[in-house]
Amino acid sequence: MRKQLKKRPRASVYYGTETGSSRQKANVVHGLLSLSHHAVVKNISECSLEVLTAGAKNENDIVVFVASTFGNGDAPTDAKKLKLELYQKMKGGSLPLEGLR
Repeated sequence: MRKQLKKRPRASVYYGTETGSSRQKANVVHGLLSLSHHAVVKNISECSLEVLTAGAKNENDIVVFVASTFGNGDAPTDAKKLKLELYQKMKGGSLPLEGLR
């Protein structure tokens, strides 16, 4: 049985939230993914491009983002680091998420 569990695909669910509602939704997604995947839930502040691109190739088969907006469509505070990192890479002319689906 343990061998079968180790063979399950890996998934990470990242959430970004101001009020906690996205965290609740991320836990629902986690529950669904856990039926067929080894899944974990993490705050989006734990995510970086390095983790995301390396993780997608080596650690995760699926990466899901659950994020709410606030104000005039602003990103949650805990997502600002990843947003800035993406913006800087794209401003430099690269496509940091190219090849990911």
